[in-house]
Amino acid sequence: LARNPVFTAMEIATLEAIAPGRLIPGIGHGVQAWMDQVGAKPRSPLTALDETITVVKALLSGASVDFEGQYVSVRDVRLDQPPDHAPGIVAGVQQAKSLALAGRVADGVILVEGAGPWYVRWSLDQAGHPSPFSVSMFTMLAIGPDRRSAYRSVAPVIADLIERRRPAMTVLPFFDEMRQHVESGGPEALLNMPHDYWAEVGAIGRRDDALAHLAALEDAGVHAISIFPAPEFDTALATLDEVIELAGQR
Repeated sequence: LARNPVFTAMEIATLEAIAPGRLIPGIGHGVQAWMDQVGAKPRSPLTALDETITVVKALLSGASVDFEGQYVSVRDVRLDQPPDHAPGIVAGVQQAKSLALAGRVADGVILVEGAGPWYVRWSLDQAGHPSPFSVSMFTMLAIGPDRRSAYRSVAPVIADLIERRRPAMTVLPFFDEMRQHVESGGPEALLNMPHDYWAEVGAIGRRDDALAHLAALEDAGVHAISIFPAPEFDTALATLDEVIELAGQR
């Protein structure tokens, strides 16, 4: 939402022309602390997102747009070179009201790491199950020689998501139990969680666990999965072969 929707539409049209059919453009609320720092934080992020997606989609369709909203003002604007086939606009959102908005005005959603099959189904419930509706997401990857070593490698990340009350975590029926683990013993205490809990937060464990997680995401309604190996470059690079192999088996 920090970008002008007209220029956003122009950039999307350019990228679609460069790589037709390969683009999944997403628009979200932005990190609110950053938005505040740059003077772009709206009083109503929902209204701003609604107006932005509405105008961007109209411009990409080739229409001449006049729009006067609380945050978006466009007068007689039309893209000089709209895409031959406008890509769908997905909303990068997490909370219930934002997901409901996505179901009304967007063509899908993009969900961040930490999301699992339970959260995907919950998100589609909030969106109202529109059709067609694309679900793209990031999922964490940690494969080890045994489950415990894989869990240990990402336990600090999961603990941080729990402490920050990431919506993908808070909707889980066992969230309170996970939170209590972290509060009582820190990230190391998460190693004692049942595997079923770990299966809800990422492709974590053995290779067959990772494959089962990806299959469960697809069964829940996910269309495109981006695997997130690790925030550290060296660790991510070392895991690249695993990512390629998993992608080849899906």
